[in-house]
Amino acid sequence: MTSTDWLVLSEADCSPRVVPIIDRLFVGRTCAGASASPHLLLDDPAISRDHFELRIDPAGVTLLDRSTNGTRVNGRRVERDEPLSLTDGDFVEVGTTRMSFRSLAAGDRISDEVRTAVRAIELAHVATVVGDVVGYTAIAERDGEDAAAAAADELFASLGELLVAHGATTSHRNGDSLFAAWDVTADPQAAGKAVGFALAAAELVEDTALQMGWGVTLGNAVPGHPSTARDAVDADAINLAFRLSAVAARDGEPRVLVAAEAAAAAPDAADFGDPREIAIRGRAAAVRVQAAE
Repeated sequence: MTSTDWLVLSEADCSPRVVPIIDRLFVGRTCAGASASPHLLLDDPAISRDHFELRIDPAGVTLLDRSTNGTRVNGRRVERDEPLSLTDGDFVEVGTTRMSFRSLAAGDRISDEVRTAVRAIELAHVATVVGDVVGYTAIAERDGEDAAAAAADELFASLGELLVAHGATTSHRNGDSLFAAWDVTADPQAAGKAVGFALAAAELVEDTALQMGWGVTLGNAVPGHPSTARDAVDADAINLAFRLSAVAARDGEPRVLVAAEAAAAAPDAADFGDPREIAIRGRAAAVRVQAAE
């Protein structure tokens, strides 16, 4: 599974609790039907048995209050059964419990196709590789759309064979980009295989008329409910791989950029450059990366 939306609870004497929202999330003291749906149970007598529901739709996340005790969003009481769209940073209060809603920006949300691909991985400790064709639109304008598409199709077919050789757990092509993931939980060598694939793919692309940038990241698990056996992949790590692939092989950057966490997990997989920080669009803080050769 992948999650692009979360509730974050700050609890006394504990680290913040992160609860992913996958399709729907029910919040309350017991929650009718909780056994069949993801749910968050809160030990608070001021919270109703079935307090509120969060639903994901194409426009984002909607809150529906089902309680008799009331739900407040940013201090305003929500009318019962009134659909209310949430935005990143909103505060939700029920009883004495206060939580924040966090969501990736619309442009950063993980696509349904990538969500489907990642669902093949049950446990969410994943090494991710994304490759992105440099200047595909310019190539299509120069050589014609049919010629550019034919070159891309041939290249991605070869990359597919390379993915099999490197033991990728799942993959998906999205236009002129390629997403692949390796299940670290099932394979301790997954991070090394991901880096190895990115390097081999970069070499393969060198023999074609196209050019691609590659990003490699490592995603940690975000505990899911009701069982930690069905965790949610850290969508932020997947998004970062897409971001890095859009920076790599451009403006003097190397072909393969590896997030520092992924490089540390596979120190023998490549000759890594010194760690450095780079600015990534849409992120307030710089990202620590290493070039791989």
